[in-house]
Amino acid sequence: MAAFCPSLQDRECTTALDGEYAVSQTPLTPHRLGPIRTHHSLTTQTIQFSADGRTAYAMTFFIGCHFGQGPHEGKVLQAYGKYVDELVLLEVDGDGDGEGDFEGVRGASGVWRIKKRTVGFTKRVGDEAIMREF
Repeated sequence: MAAFCPSLQDRECTTALDGEYAVSQTPLTPHRLGPIRTHHSLTTQTIQFSADGRTAYAMTFFIGCHFGQGPHEGKVLQAYGKYVDELVLLEVDGDGDGEGDFEGVRGASGVWRIKKRTVGFTKRVGDEAIMREF
């Protein structure tokens, strides 16, 4: 999860669900979706930088398709929504030990990481059982 700050590797992500869904806290771990096959498309994105250039806010719209397995083969659950991220610019760990965090251009001013993410769902379409029963 290199996109997130090190302190958020075992993070909780605020999930704001609109309409018929309730607001909840959802732990996001690498195993959250279990054996579910997914495809996520990121669409329109806007980024607003702070005056000091050390923080930014990004809003990215997404479509997530979750493909049914086993008894749900052939079914799809689609999720439409947006990520609202608070980003921070971290110093590059370039102490010469070969373990530096140079995931971009060497000599850059730092690396951007997601400090906080809020996920807002606009709509979910399909069979919700795909996510519970596999």
